[in-house]
Amino acid sequence: MNADDVKKMIAEALEVDAFEVDDDASTETLEAWDSLGHINVLIALDGALDGKVAGIEGMKKAYSVATLVGLLREHGLVD
Repeated sequence: MNADDVKKMIAEALEVDAFEVDDDASTETLEAWDSLGHINVLIALDGALDGKVAGIEGMKKAYSVATLVGLLREHGLVD
């Protein structure tokens, strides 16, 4: 999985067009990325990554694409 795959999953979880989810996308820039949207993002990522996301410290407060991708990279889950 790579960063583009993560962005596509975020777009699907938030039910927004993929072009809206760029490297700078966050809870501040996407209206759909509210608290429920964030839960949907985490569930989607956890499902795609065989349950490995739930155990990553900081994911609950990772409110941007850059932060999410960074944490996933740190744990070897994203190229």
